[in-house]
Amino acid sequence: MVCSHKILCQMHKIRHSIAQKALDSKKVDIFGKFNGGKYLPHKADSLQKYRFQIVIENDITAYYFTEKILDCFVAQCIPIYLGASKIDQFFNSDGIITFTPDTPLEEIFKMCNEKEYLNRLEAVLDNYHRALPYKNVNDMLYEEYFTDKPKRFTGVR
Repeated sequence: MVCSHKILCQMHKIRHSIAQKALDSKKVDIFGKFNGGKYLPHKADSLQKYRFQIVIENDITAYYFTEKILDCFVAQCIPIYLGASKIDQFFNSDGIITFTPDTPLEEIFKMCNEKEYLNRLEAVLDNYHRALPYKNVNDMLYEEYFTDKPKRFTGVR
């Protein structure tokens, strides 16, 4: 789980509360400045070795989602997700574990095992492919102008 030291909005406070419970359980690695932790220079370090990642958006509305969940999909992690209520209109819900602030973490932790991951693998791969079009504009510009990949833009240069 990635958690900063910020407590500027209600969801930051909820993220802190869940991070503390997760830390107390000793079943979750916490990355970021939460609770005196160190700055995480590469978010990939919080994803690469893991099959599951707790993801809490900064706001909960029907369609608001951010790189927090997209990063999980690209890393082929299953997000344990508190966020957009309509996320299933964009991504395969079989590759997402949703929860509320009241969901006991132990209930969620029981689902975080290799068998569960493999049962959801088809959805994980589906979400990976669905997330790719959401690459950020800086990545797209870098690929367009600084790599040898075929160029998408054919206008005047």
